[in-house]
Amino acid sequence: MIKAKSFPVGSDEWLQQVITASLFSDARAPESAELPDDSDDRRGHWADDQLPGNESLGSAGWLLVREKLTPQVMDKWRRVADRSLSWLASERWVRSVAVINVERQGDDRMAFLVDVQRLDGSRVPVKVEGQ
Repeated sequence: MIKAKSFPVGSDEWLQQVITASLFSDARAPESAELPDDSDDRRGHWADDQLPGNESLGSAGWLLVREKLTPQVMDKWRRVADRSLSWLASERWVRSVAVINVERQGDDRMAFLVDVQRLDGSRVPVKVEGQ
């Protein structure tokens, strides 16, 4: 039997869970994107078919995975991560969300530090490691 953890909406644990899922789920690549693996698989989340227009859940970070982690690429990652988390504010789950730092960890890993302002105005930092 599969046991899934569920956390109260808005709790620190819930924020950690939805931010991690948003950062590390593969968003569908636009037709104009150059794919890193020379395939024609544009990936995407299984629920993308239910979204209007060209919206896609997740992050386009997978398009950057083969790039060397230079300061310029780290800045691209920050912008991609910001976009992947913007739904939290636009859907009014939080007042604001911003990736304030992307930190390189070794040769091929990084950590994201995300500043979240809850609807009540309180702020919580969320650190997500991986990729």
